Amino acid sequence: MGAVAEHIGADASKVVTTRLTDVSGRELLARLAEAGLVERGCVVMLGLDAIRERLGARWERRREQVWKSAMAHIERRLSPHDVAALVSETEIALAVLAGPETAQSVGLKCLQELLIFFLGAYSPNDMRVQTITSVSGADIACAPIDPPLGLMEELPPLAPHAPVEKPSGRAGASQPWSTMSFSSRGATQTLDQALLLETLLSIRKSGDPVTIGMAVHPVWTDRATGRRASPYLRANFTLAEQLAIDKSTLEFASQVLQIDSAALVVPISFEAASSSRGWALLSGWMNQHADALASRVILELVHLSAGTPRGRLREVASTLMARAPRLMARAEPSRAMLALLQECRIAGVSLDCSATARDDLPGLLKAFGGAARGIAPILCALGLPDSSAAEMARGAGFSNATLNSDCGMAPRL
Repeated sequence: MGAVAEHIGADASKVVTTRLTDVSGRELLARLAEAGLVERGCVVMLGLDAIRERLGARWERRREQVWKSAMAHIERRLSPHDVAALVSETEIALAVLAGPETAQSVGLKCLQELLIFFLGAYSPNDMRVQTITSVSGADIACAPIDPPLGLMEELPPLAPHAPVEKPSGRAGASQPWSTMSFSSRGATQTLDQALLLETLLSIRKSGDPVTIGMAVHPVWTDRATGRRASPYLRANFTLAEQLAIDKSTLEFASQVLQIDSAALVVPISFEAASSSRGWALLSGWMNQHADALASRVILELVHLSAGTPRGRLREVASTLMARAPRLMARAEPSRAMLALLQECRIAGVSLDCSATARDDLPGLLKAFGGAARGIAPILCALGLPDSSAAEMARGAGFSNATLNSDCGMAPRL
């Protein structure tokens, strides 16, 4: 397989020809051309090239899952009268009967959502959507949508973005979802938050880990140094700032739940779950996703410490488990914290390893795994750097793990 694209000249039409490599897609486009939909501009082509480029050598073994997930999402977005088909290794054709403008908007929105799902973010150069202008046998001619950015601006934003301070970002850095500042020892530190989709693995048994879903993992980077910040610094935010973070996290999780049917870990702060303002936000989200909470969403309670009020934590955990039986709590690596969680009888305990140096991981995993044994059925190590670290976690007694996006295995594909 593989699409062979060739630019024809450099004139204003910017027409590109592509050789179709999927027989069923070729036949579909021929029928659409006969029906006059191509001539009307109602057929667009989505390019998945950015996903293939990101996967690199892993594309060969994961492309079928990409195709399946992409087609399933697109079909849910189309009306009963519209059709979609894979026409080459990285191209999907959409036919939208409502007209060319609707076809372009639907195509841009679908590709935007797919890029966020698979890559976590996207750039304008990744938005490769074209209008099919003619079909001749196995060859088609396409014209880029002009101007693509104008159409993108008309779409509702799909990437959660709740900035407290307008981020400018460092050169070469990806745009953060939000930026927060707090003071520590007289100095102000500015952190950029990114919401990552990480692969959720089962590592109970020896051998290759089994992918069972995804985890939303907020990661913080110190803008001044470019280093990943301690996961516990977030407790220094005001309640308003923390609720803005929770809101963006829940909106991001909603996007993922619409696209995929796998298990999903969603972090929520203790501040949101224990305050009236936060509970109004969280309760509305849980009402919206009641079926998913009962079957595949794992809520992860974060921002806990050994100083968290014991009675209030038990009350919050009990209330959440009535709606989300698979409640997990992220713990500081201390016996006092684990003793506090043991009283709550929750489904799982998680440890954030994303800011831990590689040399320090063996000792941390072994100590935490031994101290947490028997507290909950699920023991999950978050943000591990690679698969060998996941094997290390399995040996320490962890049942699950996520691999951070730097290792090239996230998001789940």
